Formats: sequence, C-alpha cells, structure tokens
Amino acid sequence: MTLSYALTVPGSLLTTNRERAGSRYVRAAVVAEWRRTAKIMTLVAQIPRLEVVRVEFFPIQAKGRLADAGAHLPSAKAVLDGVVDAGVLEDDDPRYVNSITMHSPTRAKKHDELTIVLYPVTP
Repeated sequence: MTLSYALTVPGSLLTTNRERAGSRYVRAAVVAEWRRTAKIMTLVAQIPRLEVVRVEFFPIQAKGRLADAGAHLPSAKAVLDGVVDAGVLEDDDPRYVNSITMHSPTRAKKHDELTIVLYPVTP
C-alpha cells in the first residue's frame, strides 16, 4: 500500500483559457481564494511535513462541457501553493515536487472541487 495524503478543495475551477481571457485582477482574486482555502484545509487535515512528493490532481467539474485534462492547471497551482503556505512542503520547485499529474475532470453533482493527492517519495 502506498502512503498518500488527499485533500478535496471546493472552489470555482479556473481554466487556462478563462485565465487568459479575463482581467488579471479577477484572476488574482480567484487564485487567492483557491490558495487560502487549500492552506486552511491542509492545516485542518494536519498533513505532516513532507520532504519530496509526487502530486496528482483530480478536477471535479459541475457545469459545462468537461474541460481538457490540463485545463485546470491554474487552480491546481494555487492549491499546491496553499499546501506550501501551510508548511507541508518547503517549496514547490523540483527539489520538493518531482512530478505533477493532471487527470481529466469528472462530473460533479453540485459544485466544482479539486482533489490533490500527495505521495511522499524517497529523495
């Protein structure tokens, strides 16, 4: 059995296309909310400090046509930054995150969510 830590963060999924088309101020507010929510949820979950991880993201999309597998990367980056802000990782650079996998979104019944799974790896 592989050790992992999973966290499902609610929020309005931000796609790369929406990020490019919108105002930088609106983008900043959406990203800040993802980051803040992820930090709080990480602290509540009491995920321990991890040295090096591989990361998987599972977008759960409530509305519209399901996006491409990598479309929700802006939300994923903000969630990972929130995990770093919570002190679980020193940083999200290659010394601490050796891979990131974005899965295709699945359909949600009520609201958007993004699940992050952290897998500790031996440095």
